[in-house]
Amino acid sequence: MQLRLTVLAFLFLASISLGQSPSVKPIAEDWDYAAPMKKVVARFRGTEGVVIHVGGSMTIANPYGTWARSGKGKTPDDVAILKWMHTDKKDKSDGWWLCRTEVVSYRAHTSESGLKAAMLFAGGKRGLPTLEKILDKTKPRIVTIECGIYDIEDGTPIDAYRKDMAKALDMILDRGSIPILTYDPAVQGTV
Repeated sequence: MQLRLTVLAFLFLASISLGQSPSVKPIAEDWDYAAPMKKVVARFRGTEGVVIHVGGSMTIANPYGTWARSGKGKTPDDVAILKWMHTDKKDKSDGWWLCRTEVVSYRAHTSESGLKAAMLFAGGKRGLPTLEKILDKTKPRIVTIECGIYDIEDGTPIDAYRKDMAKALDMILDRGSIPILTYDPAVQGTV
């Protein structure tokens, strides 16, 4: 279900980024997020359709992108957005490939088991590059971040976690890329 909602968000944001009227209605919120996102999109100087997935063990795990790569039941909109995302190109434009193809055990190009928010700036224990290096190399349109489970397990103070995540979001937005935070429903409300 969460991946399906993420794909719907991709459809909406991709439509905005391409200057089109979205085929999917935005999720109702108490604030107007479409206008600020249009300003972010105007600054974008990267590679269209590149959507990277930065995160921990849930991101590197094969099931994370299985539906996108080979799952059944895709609508025509799903197929269009997955094509736009370079799905199954198996190169630096394919975020699903980047997050699941192991470089070393438990570490791919954009994900690493055990990733904590502070590692987005220091690099991972298994050699995951910093978020800045990942962004510079891939020049993504959209960045999903799944980070926080290991911060909770290790007792990272909530203020430190929030500060690191705010810094990560600012770094992504400053490049004209669109951040999407994902989470494990089991820890919802914890951070």
